[in-house]
Amino acid sequence: MLEKKFEIIRYANCWEDTEILLKALSIKKSGKYLSIISGGDNTLSLLTEDPDLVVGVDISPAQIALFYLKIAAFKNLSHDNVLKFFGIVESDERIEIYNTIKRDMPEGAQIYWDNHPGIIKKGIIFAGKFERYFAIFRRYILPLVHRRKTIEKLFALNTRKERLEFFKRNWNNFFWKLIFRIFFSKFLMGHLGRDPEFFRYVNEPVAVNIKWRVDRGIINVPASDNPYVDFILHGNFKVCLPYYLRKKNFQKIKDRLDRIKIVQGPVEKALILRYDGFNLSDIFEYMDYNSFKNIYGQILRSAKKGARIVYRNMLAPRESPPEYKKFVVSHAGIAREFLKRDRAFFYSRIVIEEKL
Repeated sequence: MLEKKFEIIRYANCWEDTEILLKALSIKKSGKYLSIISGGDNTLSLLTEDPDLVVGVDISPAQIALFYLKIAAFKNLSHDNVLKFFGIVESDERIEIYNTIKRDMPEGAQIYWDNHPGIIKKGIIFAGKFERYFAIFRRYILPLVHRRKTIEKLFALNTRKERLEFFKRNWNNFFWKLIFRIFFSKFLMGHLGRDPEFFRYVNEPVAVNIKWRVDRGIINVPASDNPYVDFILHGNFKVCLPYYLRKKNFQKIKDRLDRIKIVQGPVEKALILRYDGFNLSDIFEYMDYNSFKNIYGQILRSAKKGARIVYRNMLAPRESPPEYKKFVVSHAGIAREFLKRDRAFFYSRIVIEEKL
């Protein structure tokens, strides 16, 4: 399994489509769910479906600290002030806001954020290594490919037919093709965006695969309804807020924060309960096959009948190991349909498996 220090924030935001995840999990109101924390957005979003318990787990102390901070903000602030504090709306009061909410975090998270006031001041949605990677792309690479008016035109297209024509005529030029060979190569993505270790079990050509998925996403999904494209191209959520930050979802999450339990460590550490579903993000990407098979078996043993196991493949192919296939049913058809309209289009596959 991946052995790596997790002292930095790698993802300030979740980069998996929340609405697809909620549909894939088919959450029961009285259920118990396990969720990989990462940026925390999707774990908070599970609360909108009214489960009894959401166990958030992450191996990274930094990601845990980020999650505690987001929870403290939701607990103490209005929706407008959360947007200011996170960095979506301009504010020069973020340090003052932090000092009013930090009492609701455990000591370890307070120490982390007391030592990182610069991140607080700038806004925590910009804190991740992955977000900084996109900032480099947006600031230095994208202007070489498209003018600002071309980018804004993308956000004005409503139909797939319009987007396909625009993509062919205006977007998919020589420079757009070239940047994927360079900026989205395994080397640069590993060193600037994710981590070289995260590509250890990847044998596919990274740039070619990612370009195909990005192109698919641009054509299939309106940019105006895509917070991930919004952040990448605008540097903020200017057109479309992430699901957990939309006003209609804010109070539901705020009222149910006490249903969250946080576990720091590998996913196995949280498998002491029986769960109705699992949001596993793309954690299997970072494991050798034997480790994946072992952990999958443990997850299956902690799953109730009918529990859905939802995860994603980016570049390393993973699905239920052969010895466990008789215990699950794969909702591959549903997953393929979800992938067609997936807003977070980096992934090659959504996997939805249900325990029999």
